[in-house]
Amino acid sequence: MMIENMPRNPYHADSGDITALASAPFAGRQAVFGRIYRHVTDPTKRTAITVIGQRRIGKTALLTAFPTVFRETHVGALISMLQAPDDVTVDWVLSIAESIAVATAKRGFTIRRLDELPPPGESAEEAFAWLVEVYLPAIFAILRGMMRLALLIDDVHLLLTSIRQTRLPPETVSFLSGLMAQFPHLDMVLTFDAARESDLSALTPLTNPDEALRLSSLTAEETRWLLLQPVRGLYALTDDAADAVYRASGGLPALLQAFGYFLFRKWAEQPSLNQFDAEDIRLLMQPVMTLSAADFQASWNRLPPNEKLTLAALSNILYRDPLRQVDAAVIESWIVETDVHLDTTAINAALRALEYREWVEPTPEGVRIKAGLMHTWLLENATPDKLPRPLRRRGSAGAAAETGLNRRVRVPRWALIVGGAVILAALIAFLTLGGQTDAPPEIQVTVTLSDES
Repeated sequence: MMIENMPRNPYHADSGDITALASAPFAGRQAVFGRIYRHVTDPTKRTAITVIGQRRIGKTALLTAFPTVFRETHVGALISMLQAPDDVTVDWVLSIAESIAVATAKRGFTIRRLDELPPPGESAEEAFAWLVEVYLPAIFAILRGMMRLALLIDDVHLLLTSIRQTRLPPETVSFLSGLMAQFPHLDMVLTFDAARESDLSALTPLTNPDEALRLSSLTAEETRWLLLQPVRGLYALTDDAADAVYRASGGLPALLQAFGYFLFRKWAEQPSLNQFDAEDIRLLMQPVMTLSAADFQASWNRLPPNEKLTLAALSNILYRDPLRQVDAAVIESWIVETDVHLDTTAINAALRALEYREWVEPTPEGVRIKAGLMHTWLLENATPDKLPRPLRRRGSAGAAAETGLNRRVRVPRWALIVGGAVILAALIAFLTLGGQTDAPPEIQVTVTLSDES
């Protein structure tokens, strides 16, 4: 059966296509938006607010949703540092001006008078002065106090990189801070890569690192909303199917968008299929894994040696016994079977870091890998021949700083015979462990903007 005027797939599966995020479904983050609202409406806080998160956790999506959530109070101009001009400050200032003009026009304001403004000069000082003395006053005259302006600067850690590489002048941060002080109707929301969190203090006085917000994965209820609400009236998922997606994805937004994308595509190929069950989800594991493998690899590459070794040990322990109560001592007993040594103090530190990075989570049953697909990827890729040496090595007093990435690790023979088919079977078993739950209430995408805390 073919459907005339087939609706567009609402889900966002291409990590390289940032523009498509504007139309992708967005779930959760009410608490984060509430904190942002309280910050930007507090006249005593004339600093930008920063949102920190791991890669692919939804930082750009959050900024993209800002203009909709704050549509009654703000014009939100998205400024991507990833797409910023390489080395010309004037061009960067002009790209900011263009983003502001586009956002202002989208809100229905007439921007013809902007065409009459003189261009900026050719130096960084002249470009900054033009933005302060010419362009922003013209924008606020257009808004006439009816709306506030929010600069939504994505991947602001790249701004610090540009400053260090002299592609932007060293006073750029203080310049942006000065904008906040000079224009009371201007707000800024920044996103920052958690892997660069140690650099966050370099953004002062523009932002207060102690007030930074953190993005984490979505809850089970938010996952259900994201899978069901955008396709309401087209198809549904059984409770078991929604639970299977949550266990496979761990609530990570990028994986949820991938599942939504493939579910919609399957429905479009067979519109008579109006409900998906857990078996349908099982069949989608491989395409979602294929789509997401590069993201897993990139996240794995970021991990220091101790975290890689701890994560690989946890993966193999849970593969052998999915119900085992795992803690640092259990992981140490696995690692000690090799010719390396990592004590419980180092393992506990690694586990805390991995929890922060959204790889693992503590549960009443012990430490678990957050997403079933992550576990599958680890079994296939965190193999002994690819593991680094830990930061400390047994029997070598002078090896505290050695990483030894080219050294091989001896492991029990059973760890070398994990095959792809067995791995997939382990994932299926993992996804069937959770119990059924009642369908949760719907979640509203927007938040109520009030002064209540």
